[in-house]
Amino acid sequence: MHSTLKLNALLFAAIVGVSSPAVASHPASIQFDLSPVAPAQPVAPNEDVFVPPGYRWVRVRLDISSLINTAEQSKPHEFVYRIQCSSPDSRVVDYSPRTQLSASTVGGIRVEQSDEKSKSLGLALKGSYLNLVDGSSGADLGSKVCNKTTFEKAAPQEILFASGTIARGQGVYFKLRATPAQVLDGQKPFTITLQVPDSWRGDLMSVHLDATESHRSFGGLERESSAASPVRFQVAVYDQADDIARRWAWQLAEAEQRLREASTRYASSIRERSLPTIFHHVAAALDVIEPRISEDWMQRALYGSIDPYFDKQIRQLPVAVKVAVLDYVDAKTNFEGLVRSASISQEAHSGLAVN
Repeated sequence: MHSTLKLNALLFAAIVGVSSPAVASHPASIQFDLSPVAPAQPVAPNEDVFVPPGYRWVRVRLDISSLINTAEQSKPHEFVYRIQCSSPDSRVVDYSPRTQLSASTVGGIRVEQSDEKSKSLGLALKGSYLNLVDGSSGADLGSKVCNKTTFEKAAPQEILFASGTIARGQGVYFKLRATPAQVLDGQKPFTITLQVPDSWRGDLMSVHLDATESHRSFGGLERESSAASPVRFQVAVYDQADDIARRWAWQLAEAEQRLREASTRYASSIRERSLPTIFHHVAAALDVIEPRISEDWMQRALYGSIDPYFDKQIRQLPVAVKVAVLDYVDAKTNFEGLVRSASISQEAHSGLAVN
């Protein structure tokens, strides 16, 4: 009886054409990229800068690339990058590029003003003598004054870069705007100088990349702005003198890459488990298909604090994807534990040493 109900449900779904919706694979209008790891180099502060005892400065460089695939009528006009440290002991003390303005014209703007004033005086006389002689005379007197003033004023300024700290000094933002003097497409370097404890070994930085697109409204008369889908990355930053921290950082990056590849490889099978129709619930009740998997499982696995052994959504993933999630979570836990250790000697006692 149970098998008959299953067969009838499947036949009815086939008759009415219920199937997994085809998902077209289109590239995003704007694609961002940056390296998953970054070394931190020691930097000497200026002599007039006070550095508390037990602290030092390190500098991190991030090269962020942007590939713009939008059409001419829809172009990005502003990027906002937010970079934040995960360690509460890290504090931003310097960053580059700083806020920078640019004029749309070369040199100043020449302005001329003129003022013209004129005066005139007229006199006319007319008379006759015994109706025999008739005559008239007149005179005009006029003057004109012209004043001309020439000066130069500064050309209007527009923002190329705007930058500043966020999260009480634990992060920094960079705002880039498209102007005739700046193209948003391509790779640009960003540097961040951190004040960290002497025992600092690394950090797991969170990088949020947002874009605002400008497109023509209906009729093409005016331009409107809309926010594109934000992108998030994480960067494993390590002290360049710490070989073990560097190794763990690259192991985390490789585990993340394997997870992304496994997710892409099994994306079609995951979408087949997400039928947003009433027939999904009927089939799930009859054990015909597996329960629906939420679309945010990847974000939760990468940036959330989930337990992959007990998370219901993660346990429903295909075996190969689930193994990749477990490997990634283990690598992330190891790196976070390593960078929080007080010194290299402590890591042998914590069981995080790499043979």
